[in-house]
Amino acid sequence: MIYRVLYTADVMGDLAEKVDYLREQGAGEQTISKWFEGLYDRIDSLSEMPRAYGVDPLASEQHGYLIRKLTYKKHIVRYRVDASERVVHVLALIHGARQADA
Repeated sequence: MIYRVLYTADVMGDLAEKVDYLREQGAGEQTISKWFEGLYDRIDSLSEMPRAYGVDPLASEQHGYLIRKLTYKKHIVRYRVDASERVVHVLALIHGARQADA
């Protein structure tokens, strides 16, 4: 069963901030493209296996519904699965060092 993967406006903002940060750090376009290709591959895998990653108990408690998280390099991607609509909602991209703040 294939799920659609949808990105919230918040996560789109997080992704844009990541591009800006990488550019500020002097990363080349090829490096940035490779980083994002890996990230999108990991997130896109949720379309086939949305429950492949663990539950984030703290985020789930804070939001009042089940939130899962996957990791990519030093980042955490929070998402929720809507089984009735067969949709994965990607909610946030958080640098691991900022997780306590999120």
